[in-house]
Amino acid sequence: MGLHFRTNLARNYKPPGLSKKRLRWNRLLKTFFLMLLLVVVVGVVGVILPAHHTVTRKAAFNQSVDEIWQAITDYPSFPAWRPDLAKVEMISTTYPVMFREIDRFGNGLTYRVVESYARHRYKIEIADEAFPVKGSWTMELHPTAKGCTLTITEEGMVKNPFIRFFYRVFFKKTATIDQFLKALSWKYGEEAK
Repeated sequence: MGLHFRTNLARNYKPPGLSKKRLRWNRLLKTFFLMLLLVVVVGVVGVILPAHHTVTRKAAFNQSVDEIWQAITDYPSFPAWRPDLAKVEMISTTYPVMFREIDRFGNGLTYRVVESYARHRYKIEIADEAFPVKGSWTMELHPTAKGCTLTITEEGMVKNPFIRFFYRVFFKKTATIDQFLKALSWKYGEEAK
């Protein structure tokens, strides 16, 4: 009982001469310095994390190489099978081919085709200079007895250490590739394998 009484006294203790206004300022300063410390920690961890990343995913399809090639290079048709997109705008149809994907929230991202070997290998990169993530996708198709496989390799770089921290800590590195492959599988009524 004596310990409980002392704990309550300590909790309600106010140093002599400190007004409510001064106590409020003390709390504000403590909150400010805690927030500042959090920002510094996030920045330091972001600097320590590697800026570059490479991830690869592979999926098998019961469709021919020609059918999958047509699907992944027919940009205006992407919204028909990719639920994350509202529309695709063609910027350039001659080399280098450029297109802009606009998601269902109205955000757009421009891509440039940098390599294309018909029905085998295809590489696109982010063309928006202001976008905080730079990178490319290399897609390779290989025929199989039942159809084909599509391998996507993402090479990316996040320059800003704060964005890098959140990207690495809160997002799965393969999330975008997985979403793309899943949507492509659904287009053909298949389960992503």
